[in-house]
Amino acid sequence: MKPSISIRRVLFLVGGALVFVAVLIFGGPITNGSQEALRLLVMTISILAGFLIAIITLSGDPQMLYLGSWRIASLHATEIGRALSRYRMLFYIYLLVIVITLLATLTDGHRINCTVVHWIDRCALGLGFTALYFSFGLPGSLIRIQKDRLEEEVKRRKGQS
Repeated sequence: MKPSISIRRVLFLVGGALVFVAVLIFGGPITNGSQEALRLLVMTISILAGFLIAIITLSGDPQMLYLGSWRIASLHATEIGRALSRYRMLFYIYLLVIVITLLATLTDGHRINCTVVHWIDRCALGLGFTALYFSFGLPGSLIRIQKDRLEEEVKRRKGQS
């Protein structure tokens, strides 16, 4: 069976690419010589990374598997595995933003001679905004995880009655 491509997911990825390109093109005035902008970017990404780690911890918990047969648990584990893979990619984007921002900060003294540094700043900001865009789904993921836990607990208690 050939896996189907979700149009919604493709549009979401295209939206992230558009955010990156827009900030890359128009973000120059924000980043030019602004160490404060880079500090704010790292702070925001660090907070998002902590939030993402909480979601990964909750969703990767084996107690999150649906009750029922091993087949149901296996299907649910596969679904959770796909979600964890997406979270891992988002975490790598966060790390990349921090690395590029670190590179931009370390090369700050060379701004006058090097236009490459200017583009490093823009890339850091563009990737940061893209990561922020991709993070908008995280609260919904956390809520879905908690709702699933509640529903499974209700099923478990019904089975005990």
